[in-house]
Amino acid sequence: MIEPRDVCVHRAVQLLEKKQMVEDELMAQWENQLPFGIEPDISMLQGVALQETVGDQTVIKYFPVQNLPDAAPERFQALFEVRAKWTRDSILPYLSDLVQPNMTMDQMLIKFSRTIQAVGDQPRYFCKK
Repeated sequence: MIEPRDVCVHRAVQLLEKKQMVEDELMAQWENQLPFGIEPDISMLQGVALQETVGDQTVIKYFPVQNLPDAAPERFQALFEVRAKWTRDSILPYLSDLVQPNMTMDQMLIKFSRTIQAVGDQPRYFCKK
């Protein structure tokens, strides 16, 4: 059986492979491409696309985890080449397949990145060591 989430992600990938899109434009086109009753949600694109704030708009661009290196050191290097700093929530989808029994996600973040402590209501960031 085909899962509605899989249909949603497939249609979003078809749109984003062509070009990056402003979030409102993506959501409108994405919803139009889905069968009746299936609702897209931007959270479905974790590990598939990046959200970047450009001025007052959010731009979504195709950035699938499958295109990243399989080894942790090279994966972190590739991620930090694309974005200088990541929040924990934004980087996790790109690392979850690397977690192994002998190393937790937090241990991997400590080993391969540097932490920028949160100030006030700002989130904590991870950046290149």
